[in-house]
Amino acid sequence: MIFWKVIAFTISLQFFSLSTYAEEKSRYEVAGIDNESEFEEFFFSIQRNIKEEDYADLASKISFPISYEYKGATYQVNNEEEFVEKVEFIISNDFKKAILCENIENLRISSYGVRAIRGSIWMNLIYIGDEKTLPTFVSDFSNRDKWQYKITSLKETFLVREFLSECKTANGE
Repeated sequence: MIFWKVIAFTISLQFFSLSTYAEEKSRYEVAGIDNESEFEEFFFSIQRNIKEEDYADLASKISFPISYEYKGATYQVNNEEEFVEKVEFIISNDFKKAILCENIENLRISSYGVRAIRGSIWMNLIYIGDEKTLPTFVSDFSNRDKWQYKITSLKETFLVREFLSECKTANGE
């Protein structure tokens, strides 16, 4: 009888430790992001940049090159300066409103990264070190100073208008 009590106690301890471990994980972990508050501050800083029209700082948060569509043609932006010059073609007023309306709880997380506005924006933790030191094993990811949060895709799609319409309805506009 004692044998079964020991097993039951061991199982309950293991369950407790698993549930405690699950509570400590970041909700973004599947995307490779282990610091939830740091990532959320990054997202809020993007919204601040849009609200304050600080496109130079927004550009510093983008992993280039990115592409955008304008009047049926696709163009590429290769650096921060080019982004600031062409921002009015890349981010329309509706796109700005959608970015400001996006709620942190509605972000979708996958192994590809974190997406906002139904995939119009993708954000990731990316390696910014040189290629010679590119990490190959999980243990290599500990060198945190070589990793930054970046926007890896910023592309207005037809889903932005749909999202914005639902956002206005939800906010009573």
